[in-house]
Amino acid sequence: HYLFLDDAEYDDLGRYSLQCGRRNDALKLWLEWRVRGDAGWSKMVDGYMDLAAHLESSVNAHPSLQLMSSRMWTNVCFRYAPSGTEMDLNELNGELRNRLIQEGQFMVSRSNIGDDVILRPVISNQNVTTESLDRLVAAILRHGDEILRGLPSMN
Repeated sequence: HYLFLDDAEYDDLGRYSLQCGRRNDALKLWLEWRVRGDAGWSKMVDGYMDLAAHLESSVNAHPSLQLMSSRMWTNVCFRYAPSGTEMDLNELNGELRNRLIQEGQFMVSRSNIGDDVILRPVISNQNVTTESLDRLVAAILRHGDEILRGLPSMN
């Protein structure tokens, strides 16, 4: 049956949800909304938007980072693109993202805009702060520099 995976390496949660596919995310959303209320939910979303704006400003302020599109919601799409590098920027950013994930401090999506590999952090976690975003930018710059210098990953 196309809805359920009989050969999945994990429990197929689709068998246990009304929509037969994903977890019952709507119930969690509804419960969270009941707890926070409209004003609390609005405040949380506004906070995420402010954090995304902070990250966008940090990217724009650094010459080795290139904003790849206007900020959409809480998605900030950029890449590490230091001037003068001869390394392929797609390869560089792919490896940079791998090192971020291996390090285990940040979860950053890898995506593409056209043919360009980009980093795409999405602000959607209540534990994200301006300080943690500043640490993310510092980690990106550090890993990028290490890759350009040919240093192996420390993890």
